[in-house]
Amino acid sequence: MQKYKIYNSITFLLKLTIWLISITRIQAQQTLQLLGTYDGIINSTSYVTFIYNPSAISDKTGGLSKVFAMAKRQATRPTTTIASKLPGSTSSLTNKPTQPPMIGMPRKIYISVSICKVPRESADYMPRVFVATDPLQSLPRPNTVNTQEIFLENGFANYTITIPYTYIGIFYPNKTGLTGDYYYSIGASILGYRHPLPTSDVHLIREDTDSTSALFRLNQYFDIGVITAYIAEKSLVTRLSHSACAFNMSTSTNLIIQYNYTTRGSIDPSNAINVSTVFISNLNNGTDYIASIVTNNSNTLQLSSNTLSLKTLSQINCRLISDLSFCDKVAYSVPANPSLNTTEIAKIYDDLANTSYQNFSLALAQYSCDTAHYSLVRNCDDCRVAYKNWICAVSIPRCGTTDSNIIIQRQENKSRIPAIDEALNPGAYGEIPPCINLCYNVTQSCPPTLQFTCPPNGTFNSLLSQSYGMVPPGFNISNGIPCNSMGGDWVISMAIRRDDRSLRYWTLGLAYIIFGIILFGSIN
Repeated sequence: MQKYKIYNSITFLLKLTIWLISITRIQAQQTLQLLGTYDGIINSTSYVTFIYNPSAISDKTGGLSKVFAMAKRQATRPTTTIASKLPGSTSSLTNKPTQPPMIGMPRKIYISVSICKVPRESADYMPRVFVATDPLQSLPRPNTVNTQEIFLENGFANYTITIPYTYIGIFYPNKTGLTGDYYYSIGASILGYRHPLPTSDVHLIREDTDSTSALFRLNQYFDIGVITAYIAEKSLVTRLSHSACAFNMSTSTNLIIQYNYTTRGSIDPSNAINVSTVFISNLNNGTDYIASIVTNNSNTLQLSSNTLSLKTLSQINCRLISDLSFCDKVAYSVPANPSLNTTEIAKIYDDLANTSYQNFSLALAQYSCDTAHYSLVRNCDDCRVAYKNWICAVSIPRCGTTDSNIIIQRQENKSRIPAIDEALNPGAYGEIPPCINLCYNVTQSCPPTLQFTCPPNGTFNSLLSQSYGMVPPGFNISNGIPCNSMGGDWVISMAIRRDDRSLRYWTLGLAYIIFGIILFGSIN
């Protein structure tokens, strides 16, 4: 019996020694201690394992905003990490553990992974990420117990687990024949996620582009410094739209990004609110881009999940202008000679529209707006707004891609208004025509004595098609811009057409009122 006990003790000690040696070997050769965030590369011959132990480290240095180095626009190449040759010290945030992990109380651990760059030929496949659900599982990998796989979606994944400490493994995609490096960023914390979480609360709204610049606005206002804009060529981030580090790495450092605010796009001008705008210049012409926004509110990082697709124009005789003094809703590219700067172009167009408007105002002043009522629902103020929108759209043509079937092709010296050719000499260009609704709105908002007319309603005749565009039934802005709406592409117009159901509702309501008056009078 005594010999049996001695044998069992020796066997136990041998197994314990072998286990300790194996753990030490794994930590020395394959495991990196994760102290915050780590940027690395993985290829077909490597995998990487991390340990995150909140009891052994301090997780309070700088808060989440300071560990988000992407805001500094530093797209440096991470240190290569190979399983058989791990660096002793790769960055200020990463080092190899020098002792077995300390055992602490279970904590909620926030884990996030972003894929920053993928091989072009392997973009359809993502690395695999595994988390140990038991502290004794020191090598989480496929087909092992006490291991949970974190699935990446559009280049991002996040996961929470309550445990004293955990191991995280990153593996090359399980696909034969793949080549190339995958760049990744991994983070763990007990304070919150280290990477921006995708959010649908922040919407990006496209204004327009020209050959080298783009303008878009957000659906809300942010203080300067709270938002960081990224724009990358579409081919680089197609499968990585939820990864902030992918946008950061793929955004050129030569771009000039300006932040501002505007009230454009407000449906009700009397209750207009400021929203943030982003203007980006130094883009490549004729190129497809995807734009995104990272916000940092109250130390919480978020990435807009509704990324914005846009394409710069190929032609150089269209220039993007906005924030005009009179035509304040203009925010699109206009035909102009490339030799002119945008300030000159904006002033020439604004003065042209304003001069026409002043002539109209003189005519409207002949009508007794304060005493003569020509409509139950419109007045002279409505007339002025409607005419201003119309004259700005007609006087300031909007450029469009020449391959679209809605475009009106303007040959050299054949602009809608001769003054455009005289002052700006733009040459040939494609024009997105004004929406016919803008014209209808003038006829419905202004006194009949002004004799303002539009092309006949109904059949889309040649005169109308040569001057205006129409919003087709069931229109969706994602299919392109059918016409220049002056005031937000997703709000085509507030105009009430003669055959519009709103006009029928007003007529029906008025008929009920008259019927009620007659009925009440007959009863009395």
